[in-house]
Order: sequence, then structure tokens, then C-alpha cells
Amino acid sequence: MIRHIRRYFAIRSYALRLPGEMARRFGVCDFYTVEQVTSAAKKSGYNMGFIAYAHAIFCDRANFDAYYGPMGVACTYDGLREVVWRRYFSHLMKDFNAGAVIRWTRSDLSGDDFQESGAGIIWGCDH
Repeated sequence: MIRHIRRYFAIRSYALRLPGEMARRFGVCDFYTVEQVTSAAKKSGYNMGFIAYAHAIFCDRANFDAYYGPMGVACTYDGLREVVWRRYFSHLMKDFNAGAVIRWTRSDLSGDDFQESGAGIIWGCDH
């Protein structure tokens, strides 16, 4: 029961609070790398026990599969995204990307949002 509650709050924070962190740290991108998502979550003090959900929200399938495939874990990209989509993003298309999530959760990106570099928000990314 406690694990279920922790999972609920972890996913909620990844879906509703982490998008702002990702935009501030790396700019607004369609997708991020597993390393970027992990770094932002760790530095911001998020629960790392369910980080696969954050990876499924913010990473593309290829990056997710390259990271989790060799581990042989039971979770799947589609399975994790389905949980998040149903609970938080059902108004977005089912094949949402990180940029859509950021724009939905942070519709008022303003001058007080900055990347770690101090350069401000960058719309679009090169990975």
C-alpha cells in the first residue's frame, strides 16, 4: 500500500512539476535523453524509485529502449506512458511528447524561467 502511494506521488510530480525543471535546465524540447531527465530529477530532489515513468514521459522510444532494453526489465515504454496519459494527459494526443507536456503544464513560460546556463528558455533542442 505504501509503495502504491509513493508511486502515485512520484508520477504526479514527474508529470506536473518536472516539466518546468526540464524547460529551465535544457530548454523546451520534443524529447530529452535519459541522462538529462535523470540529472534534472536528481538535482531537484525527486523520488528516483519510479524514474522510469519520467523517462517514458520525456524521452523518445529509442532512447528509452536503449537504456532499459539491456536491463531486461518488465516495464515497457508504451505501458508506462499509458498510465501517465490516462491519469494526467488524456486531453493531449496519446502520442504526446515532452514539448507538449511542458507547454501544457507551463503555458506561461516567462522571463523568470532560466536554464542553468542563465541564457533563458530555448525553444527547440539539438541532441
